[in-house]
Amino acid sequence: MKRKMGLTVALLLALIALIATTGCRWVKFPTFTESTTLPIQTVPNIRADIEQGVGELTVRAAAGMDAPLQSDFTFAPESWRPVVSSSTEASTAVVRIVQPSDAGFNIFGYTRNTWNIALPILHPTDLTVRLGAGNANLDLGAVELTALNTEIGAGDLTLDLVGPRLSDLTARIRIGVGNVTVRVPRLLGIRVVLEEKGVGNTTFDGLRSQGATYANDLYAGTGPKIDVLISRGAGDITFELVD
Repeated sequence: MKRKMGLTVALLLALIALIATTGCRWVKFPTFTESTTLPIQTVPNIRADIEQGVGELTVRAAAGMDAPLQSDFTFAPESWRPVVSSSTEASTAVVRIVQPSDAGFNIFGYTRNTWNIALPILHPTDLTVRLGAGNANLDLGAVELTALNTEIGAGDLTLDLVGPRLSDLTARIRIGVGNVTVRVPRLLGIRVVLEEKGVGNTTFDGLRSQGATYANDLYAGTGPKIDVLISRGAGDITFELVD
């Protein structure tokens, strides 16, 4: 115990010395708030790629039947301004929303990075979400997802897929360190596969275990199904079946 405390004190002293010798000061970056609207709701299909280095991410369904893709950003410093682009390939709108890779990071400065993105509904959507560090809230029950890929380095993920479905969905989740909560509709066939178990607790409400696979009785029947494939490093996984 004394050895650990000594090591901690030594690290703190080293950090203080670094600040003193390099002249580092706490910087209050100005906060920017911006919004972007992409009128892609007239294109039949959507492929969206969202990549955020660090921060808080919310992705949800748009409020109206014909609503465009709406993005609201609050960020500091200015170099963290997201880059938004869109193009059309045949019958698919291709959207990229990314945090610049060369934006830099200052541990001695106030930073903020909150994204709120609303996707058009009733459009078959292939969605990829990547978050280096932070928390992600994906409320996608009203989005007609055809595929979902989510990667989080460190942080918590809440994924809500409760809503009517017209077709099958495969959702892939890769998380390094953090907790995962997934809500799915009880009246659909559900199967979960732990591709990499990692370390942590698992809670699967209403799903039967078959080794690394968990499923409900409806999965053996007809109708749309949801497959969730999870690779976990460390953290808890909770599945909730919602009426």
